[in-house]
Amino acid sequence: MSASEIHILDRGTTLRVTVKDGTKTVVLSASTADFIFTKPPSHGTNYIKSATIANEVGGIVSYTFESGFLDTVGTWQYQVRVTSGTSQWHSDINKFIVYRNA
Repeated sequence: MSASEIHILDRGTTLRVTVKDGTKTVVLSASTADFIFTKPPSHGTNYIKSATIANEVGGIVSYTFESGFLDTVGTWQYQVRVTSGTSQWHSDINKFIVYRNA
């Protein structure tokens, strides 16, 4: 992640992730990617956001949070979904915390 802390209602904060298969970086040539977010405390409600492939060879994808999306304090989950032709893969599920403001 680019920021050390993400706060409720932040906008313009960028989440950057390196997509790996085990310890090997995935080359993202001719691929598209999405982030699948789950806000707390809702379990099962997913929000799909198109990722930007920031570095094809380095396997880096990113997403910049838009205004109003980070609307819940707590532990969020995300997963990256990569599509290449007729194939599709999902990353591990990861977490980050959205903190309250002072």
